[in-house]
Amino acid sequence: MIPTMKKSACLILSFVLILSGILMMPGNGLKVRATVPTEVNDFAALQSLINSSSSGQEFTVRSHMTSNDSLIIEYGKNVIIDLDGHTITVPAIYVDGTVVLKGNGTIILSGLPDNSDPSNLHNDYLCVDGGSLTINGNLTIQKESNADSDPLVSLTDNANLIMNGGTISTGNSKAVDCNNSVITMNGGTIENNSNSNSFYTVYLDNPGIFYMYGGTVRNNGSIDVVKNQTGCFAQFGGTNIVVGLPSNPNATPCFVTFKVNNGSWNDNTTADKTVTFSNVNLDWAFTLTAECIPAVGNSPDNGYYPGAWDENPANRTLSGNVTFTYTYSDSEPVQNTAPSRPSISENDASNYRPAPYISNNVGGYMAINGQLLPGVTMCKEKQGPACITVFNTARPAGWSEAFTFNMIINGKTEHTLKNGTLTLPIPAEFQKAGRTFALIGVDKTGKPWTFADVDDNPYTITANINVEGYAFALIYKD
Repeated sequence: MIPTMKKSACLILSFVLILSGILMMPGNGLKVRATVPTEVNDFAALQSLINSSSSGQEFTVRSHMTSNDSLIIEYGKNVIIDLDGHTITVPAIYVDGTVVLKGNGTIILSGLPDNSDPSNLHNDYLCVDGGSLTINGNLTIQKESNADSDPLVSLTDNANLIMNGGTISTGNSKAVDCNNSVITMNGGTIENNSNSNSFYTVYLDNPGIFYMYGGTVRNNGSIDVVKNQTGCFAQFGGTNIVVGLPSNPNATPCFVTFKVNNGSWNDNTTADKTVTFSNVNLDWAFTLTAECIPAVGNSPDNGYYPGAWDENPANRTLSGNVTFTYTYSDSEPVQNTAPSRPSISENDASNYRPAPYISNNVGGYMAINGQLLPGVTMCKEKQGPACITVFNTARPAGWSEAFTFNMIINGKTEHTLKNGTLTLPIPAEFQKAGRTFALIGVDKTGKPWTFADVDDNPYTITANINVEGYAFALIYKD
């Protein structure tokens, strides 16, 4: 469950809008309007440009930077910083807006004296307070010295940390303290290099939510790597994690195990996947939202076909340990298709009718204003003839279709406005170096809209969508 967050004024997106104003021009491919990166050579100029920047502005660091001032990303700012192989050394970084860090390079944080925090955020290094931080590329974030025990990264007040790459590295402290916030990890490394058994690598509380789809979390000490004091840890990929639960006698831990028979998960693994809930204060419920359920249905063994769960885990409120098993079927399913339509009229919404969805979850999630939308499921589905015609006409020359899917919200497919950030894992069979992905969505009038991939992760597509519809096609170009 994504808890109710306290900062109602926080309006952020989980991913920065890199590409906007995307139009489909038949025969001409994707037409994109994008910002031009601004080159920066000193820290004072970087901070000044950020303060006056427009949404989605990208800055390329062209020299090493050192300053006694902290880097501040204010509320409402939405920027991209490419380190381009350079090092930035500052006391601390405060993120109340939205920032993407990318490229090679290093961020070294020297720290602030206790209680000198200008924003009263109670963190001496990197604090994301209600904002969003995305890490791409191979950059490293570290302390200048590991002499104190303050966390390297603190997430507070409905903050979001999205790791697609890079390294967060510390010693003698927590690497990430996640308080009333969300971590989504698709790649990269979070590590604690201390040999002490006093510091967790990731600490979840109040509650903290951690979705791990890939990457590495490690700890050189003997202590638990992830401490789930109050929150949810869903591990669907990456290194195996030792999860510590609170010793508080009032704690209510809950373990959810997912199993698969006659095939694999959509990431082509077969091992059980687990979600661990922990609640000390009993002030939030355990509910399995879409992002807590592993994607399955695309990888049956030979002679098997997409199947079903023994019990539907979606939106299940939990009261104790439970196991859900997905079993691929030995019977070929009967496809449901919509009747053929003679044409698609701009004035006749009834002329557009995608086929009914089937239970074939392909994973992914939707975020609106920085908060994950509960009850959302993306289900792979063959569309009706009219919808197929729209997708085929809208797809530019040189592009291929991977599959089509419906976005289902609370069990329904509706032509309501979908305006936010959609993230979808790329199935293994479509992953390829250098491949470009995009989405086509069809609105209630039958009009196609195309949305580009704005993340740097080859294993996911992230698109900022705005369409009154629910049928989409994932397309790609080599």
